[in-house]
Amino acid sequence: MVFSRWIKKERIDIHQIEMHNPKKELTIFSMYAVIYIFIVYVFSLAIKYEPLPILNSVNFVDDFWYVVCIKLIFLLSVPLF
Repeated sequence: MVFSRWIKKERIDIHQIEMHNPKKELTIFSMYAVIYIFIVYVFSLAIKYEPLPILNSVNFVDDFWYVVCIKLIFLLSVPLF
């Protein structure tokens, strides 16, 4: 199969997706997005004033605050609940 055709192919028909309470879901996801922006701001200040580089790296994305707190906890774990 050609890649362009494969990438455009729908995996799930749009009619199969059910939203039980769209207003509630919108409220929850919107609040999470706003809270996440605040969380990233707080941790960026932590990185600025108290950096914890992983393996003495100088990159922003290799800091403990960014990798563990922002990405693993708040971006991956919290949305699972």
